[in-house]
Amino acid sequence: MRLPFASNAICTFLLFATIALLFEIPSISKADNPTLWSCYDSANYTSGSQFETNLNNTFSSLYQNTPLTRFNTTVSGEDPDRVYGLVQCRGDATQDECRNCVNNSTTEIVRRCPL
Repeated sequence: MRLPFASNAICTFLLFATIALLFEIPSISKADNPTLWSCYDSANYTSGSQFETNLNNTFSSLYQNTPLTRFNTTVSGEDPDRVYGLVQCRGDATQDECRNCVNNSTTEIVRRCPL
């Protein structure tokens, strides 16, 4: 049985769209720069405080321990100066890319949201 012309046109379009999408996927790049960030104005800490020490310990732990598994959580300190950290790198990121991303991210957090 022969399909009507309209049906053949739809099949051709779907095939073309699928092929075009397959060629587009490899050109999707890794996310290097954040496009959205926000600092809360209601909280801050003092330079040299226990919170800052815990924050730096959290950043260090995330940097050292994340690249192997590309995911890590850590906690530093006790209340009220406790700091929680969580990092997840993309599955296609190498260990070096993940390590660099964690390092750049922790630097940017402090730069964009000082104290």
